[in-house]
Amino acid sequence: MTISRAQRLSLRPRIDVKVSGETTAGRMWLLSAVAVVLGLVGGGASVGLFKLIGLITHLTLLHDVGTSLPSLRGYHPDGWVVLTALAGALFVSLLAMWSPVIRGHGIPESLEAILVRDSRIRPRAAIAKPLSAAITIGTGGPFGAEGPIIVTGGSIGSLIGQVLSVSPAERKIMLATGAAAGMSATFNAPIASVILAIELVLFERSLRTVVPLSIACGIAAAIHVVAFESTPLFAMNADLHVGLAHLPLFAVLGLASGVMAVVLNKGLFAMEAAFRRLPVNIFWWPLIGALGFSLIGLFEPRTLSMGYSAISDTLNGRFTLAALGTLFAAKLISWWISLGSQTSGGTLAPMFLVGATMGALLGHGANALFPGLHVSPAAFALVAMAATFGAATRALLASVVFAAEVTGEFHMVVPMLIGVAFAELVAEVFLTDRLMTEKLSHRGFRVDFRTEVGALRMRLAHHVMRPAVCVPADASIEDVRRTMAAEGLAVIAVVDDQQHYLGLITAADLDEASEADGTDESDRTDRPATAAAVAAHTVRPISHSDYLSSALTHLTVHGLESLPVVDNRVVVGQLDRADIVAEHHRHVTALETRQAGWIHTLQHRPRTLRRRRGLARRTIPTRPPAANDHRPEQPDDTLRRLRAAAGDTRRRPSGTRTE
Repeated sequence: MTISRAQRLSLRPRIDVKVSGETTAGRMWLLSAVAVVLGLVGGGASVGLFKLIGLITHLTLLHDVGTSLPSLRGYHPDGWVVLTALAGALFVSLLAMWSPVIRGHGIPESLEAILVRDSRIRPRAAIAKPLSAAITIGTGGPFGAEGPIIVTGGSIGSLIGQVLSVSPAERKIMLATGAAAGMSATFNAPIASVILAIELVLFERSLRTVVPLSIACGIAAAIHVVAFESTPLFAMNADLHVGLAHLPLFAVLGLASGVMAVVLNKGLFAMEAAFRRLPVNIFWWPLIGALGFSLIGLFEPRTLSMGYSAISDTLNGRFTLAALGTLFAAKLISWWISLGSQTSGGTLAPMFLVGATMGALLGHGANALFPGLHVSPAAFALVAMAATFGAATRALLASVVFAAEVTGEFHMVVPMLIGVAFAELVAEVFLTDRLMTEKLSHRGFRVDFRTEVGALRMRLAHHVMRPAVCVPADASIEDVRRTMAAEGLAVIAVVDDQQHYLGLITAADLDEASEADGTDESDRTDRPATAAAVAAHTVRPISHSDYLSSALTHLTVHGLESLPVVDNRVVVGQLDRADIVAEHHRHVTALETRQAGWIHTLQHRPRTLRRRRGLARRTIPTRPPAANDHRPEQPDDTLRRLRAAAGDTRRRPSGTRTE
């Protein structure tokens, strides 16, 4: 059996085909290779950070030596915990003088690097952030390790993107891949890490983002399993019985979680504003925060450090109502004070604990009100934990998957989806900024997480092009000039007898030809006699199958307002920049305009029928239209307004728009 040349060509790898944006299939292999490295590095950095936090915690709080994460169950601190926290805060302030990016939980800084610095993060952040977080958490700071490891992994990804020759878009993917790998290794939650990176960091959902993220997060999660086994981080021993009768209660719980998310955000913003009003230098803020959380920790030790054991105990129902209420209030205030002081730490674990304790309290209340439903407080704690985090950060899907992965309770996805959705309904009403974007708003940046597909990426050139205006190849320069002036065009296509595209003539080309040829009759012997001699071939026309986004980019790059549209070299139309803008405006207007529904139609139907009967009784004299009667088609109002605003007064050629 022989293979033809065409078949051999079809078997070749298509490495130059663009997968997303300007990234080709060949570049995808580069991103995937970097993702392997980031998965290994992120996993190793996560394990190292946990060991360092455990070592510092043993040395400063427990006064022994070890690298495991202590649970602090039964821990009874003394006055030394205050001095320890102050010493740790002083060290963090000194580190912040060397690397200011370590202040706070780190995600706003990563977003700022993506938005305004081409995803460039200084290498020192990869060292200073985990070290400062380990010191803060190890000396009792009420934070989680996820924020520091996100910054660490993102810094490494950004550094690799600065070493290699990549575009800012590809460097952004490397930054997000490193951050997601670190989070995956920290919590053994690879799926949630991929979703969180897409929802909060990347502003893009495409194959060139999903593939590297999946590789890196899978490798990082495997490293977590090797280092810490495959047991869920917050394994739940209780049997969470949830029936259909419980689902309305989870909707109410979602509303309460939305209120809690609003309180979390507003309280933190108020605390940060209070610190900004202090008449002291920012260098001393972490020490003030350390004094606050350490004094709270003297009375409620479970608020100190990461609180993973407290989250696990809450989800497994090991606290009394009094203990739940105390832990809820103490952790919330301690986290506000410490994070508002701009020290280094993460936000996910504290929000998990606050949400879980609130949910457990409401679960006990629901049991008291509806004893016949046998409500599980543990189920309420889990749903509230996911819903509070999702609404507070606007990471809805990530919060659901995250809670399922860290507990192993995947059968609770439906109640968590309901809870998160209702929580977001509340948060959207009361919150303009969220936890991850409030700092950026103060710095003058607005973060828009929408990933809508607009008309420019759905519609093709032949959908909106106008009838073509061309000149034959043998047309004289004077004929070309008259045609362009009559039609109000700055660009015109030159074609042969079969309407095949030969080139392009602009007004500038005509001016240059006139200047080169002179104005005297005696100088016109060498003047180009035809349009084909003047036509330029450096700018390709627009293909009829080009998306409007590509056509607009092509027009912008070449500084043109209009270009011919071709199909197999045959000129089939003309596309203006104003046509593209008008189509976008028409699409958005039509998409967002409310349309009358059946209820409205039924309500107005009797009135419409009476109006029609009244019109039917009237006798309206009519005359048959004359054979030569013709009413010209009215121009599109939107396009006319846009052209007038742009100062474009050229006359449109006759003919209807090609659809």
